Amino acid sequence: MKIFTRSLGIFAIILTQHLGHGQVLFTSVPQDTIVAGTPLQWILERNDTADIQIMCMGPMGAEILEASEAGNRRVFSYQGTLTQCAGVLYWSVIGSKQEGQIVVTPGNMTSKIEIRYGPERIEAGSGEFMEVLATALDSMDNPMREGTEMIFTTQNSGNTTREQRLMEDMMARNNVYAPSVAGPMIVTGSRNQIGTREIELMITPALPAPFRISAHLIHDYADGHQLLTLESSRILDSFGNAIEDGTLVQFIISTQSDGTLIASGPTHDGKAQVALTHPEHQEAWTIQARAGNTASSNNIKLTFRAAIEDIPLHLDRSTQLLDIGPLLGPEGQWIPDGMQCYFVLRQDEKIIKDGVRSTIDGRAQVNLNLFDLRAGRYQLELRCGGMEKYLSIEIVEDE
Repeated sequence: MKIFTRSLGIFAIILTQHLGHGQVLFTSVPQDTIVAGTPLQWILERNDTADIQIMCMGPMGAEILEASEAGNRRVFSYQGTLTQCAGVLYWSVIGSKQEGQIVVTPGNMTSKIEIRYGPERIEAGSGEFMEVLATALDSMDNPMREGTEMIFTTQNSGNTTREQRLMEDMMARNNVYAPSVAGPMIVTGSRNQIGTREIELMITPALPAPFRISAHLIHDYADGHQLLTLESSRILDSFGNAIEDGTLVQFIISTQSDGTLIASGPTHDGKAQVALTHPEHQEAWTIQARAGNTASSNNIKLTFRAAIEDIPLHLDRSTQLLDIGPLLGPEGQWIPDGMQCYFVLRQDEKIIKDGVRSTIDGRAQVNLNLFDLRAGRYQLELRCGGMEKYLSIEIVEDE
């Protein structure tokens, strides 16, 4: 026979059950719903000596409870990890069909807030968004109840917005859409004066828009020595943001001989710059730049004049030393050190020796003695500064 009574908000269940040779009387069991961390207690009275055990099972595992003596009553008490985890806790008397369940709910006070997000980077003005997830936890790390209010604060380019979201499926969700202004974005979550750590999201510039380039050079002579600088304007996206630092810009140079040269440089504050040496011979260049494989610049043209007008040659037949120079620039000055002079020595159209010599103080020298030339006629071809010169040389046997 079962008799149900209620007293002071505590359910008392009087249960008569045969266990061994006696009867067990439960006068108190835990409530059906408790707040996480609430201790549990079962109280029974009996007139026999049968041993009673209670098994509790929950999300964190299972435990078997032993009774403690309190006069003519036995008390089963529990306060541990099983009651700290929100969820359903099941209990039963071992060896009988008596059982029950207890719903463990989260605490009422927020202890901390965990926050997660992704992706970390999105493109300005793209319509993409970052999802920010926040979970408010009680003092025992249980997610707060469904419908718990959360505040998300977003800061970007001096603007601050605050949005309220409700927890659903253990977390509050906030979608942060990409603004048109690139730069870092700070997002935090809070509830009742409890806040999260700051997370920094990055709004990256959109694809580059068309831009312009320019060339800076001291003179237009093809001396193979002087540096010229190619520079882009500040490259922006369609929203006026400077493209990301480190974006590679390619300067593509088409020569008059249908050749192609490519020089690349990374951007800093939206600008890219490369330095090139002048060509070594008369030349015309057409230059265009590309950024990020999507945007291109205007075309510019550069024309280089020959740096020298003549190549003086002198052969000392006694020492077989060939003097090249002095090589003079358009203002009568020595050409810069390091200009390359290429030579090819042939005999009957067969190449005997070729090489290169660099100028110093406007001069270079080729020592024919080093080539162990036999007696006979040779043809020397010399190219320097875009000019060519030919010299016929005769080597005779020593008498």
